[in-house]
Amino acid sequence: MTCLKWQMDRLLAMAWLGVLVGCGDEEPRTSTSTSTTDASGVSINELMPGNTKSTPIVDEYEDHDDWIELYNAGNEDVSLAGYFITDDQADPFRRSLPEQAVVPAKGFLILWADNTPSQGPLHLPFGLSKSGEGAWLCDAHGKILNGTSFSAPPVPDSSFARYPDGTGAFAWCATPTFNQPNGTACASGALVASGGAGGAAAAGGSTGSGGRAGGNGGASAGGGAGGLNAAAGAAG
Repeated sequence: MTCLKWQMDRLLAMAWLGVLVGCGDEEPRTSTSTSTTDASGVSINELMPGNTKSTPIVDEYEDHDDWIELYNAGNEDVSLAGYFITDDQADPFRRSLPEQAVVPAKGFLILWADNTPSQGPLHLPFGLSKSGEGAWLCDAHGKILNGTSFSAPPVPDSSFARYPDGTGAFAWCATPTFNQPNGTACASGALVASGGAGGAAAAGGSTGSGGRAGGNGGASAGGGAGGLNAAAGAAG
């Protein structure tokens, strides 16, 4: 009986010691999240109306869809959930962006302008007209953050791109730089002259931050298998 009592007392003592040792030995937990909802560093960076089978650019269904590329110049991933993308300044709420619309830091996000939103959260309910129109990124209140209008592409399968990424003027690029920095291909003589700063003369102009829906377009942004498809990716 004495031996049994001794063993029970020993077990209780060890358990109590474990509680004392365990108390307060955890390091404070800190968040490792680097995401934000501040889209001030996100811009429409490149778009392509009239993507054809002559290019390797396809969506996850192997379709040659029109597309809009967003670029994040910031150091944190940006969630665009609750923001809007539109091709009509008079209708800034054309497409609410879903939680999957996250633009990685210093990286890109592709939105498919294929007029087939049923294909996935990053597929839009409108296409991009080859005869010219525009695309704008808007906040939750319909305020235009940035974007551009464009005219008909001067050559087939060209894209309308900023150089440098995120901040530069728009111009037609004979070789699209899908989901990649625009500098290498678009700065080495591949740019098709658009006329004027921001492509204003030929393209209709770009809209910087502070624009309002319904304003003048000349004021002043799913990956899966196949081809070069990628819904989002860091700059290579």
